[in-house]
Amino acid sequence: MKSKIIKACLIMAGLITTNPVLADFRPGSLAVAVIGIEQAARMVRGREGGRILGAETRNVNDRTVHIIKVLTPDGKRVRYIQVDAESGQIIGGR
Repeated sequence: MKSKIIKACLIMAGLITTNPVLADFRPGSLAVAVIGIEQAARMVRGREGGRILGAETRNVNDRTVHIIKVLTPDGKRVRYIQVDAESGQIIGGR
């Protein structure tokens, strides 16, 4: 019940709809994005080359992660690169 009240207050304050990090809010979750999604996309593009097709922020194993969808420079493959939103480190990709 307490978490529903907290979530309702956050919605009314506009925090959940305007901040993708808080969209998956859970009581006790204090994840803070230091690296913004646009900055993560620029970083991935600089490292991987190619074209950014999309980006989203998710909570993965209690970590805030930006997932950047990239078309490889040769235009033949799409890769999904994961960037830790707290440290800015690339933590995965396929």
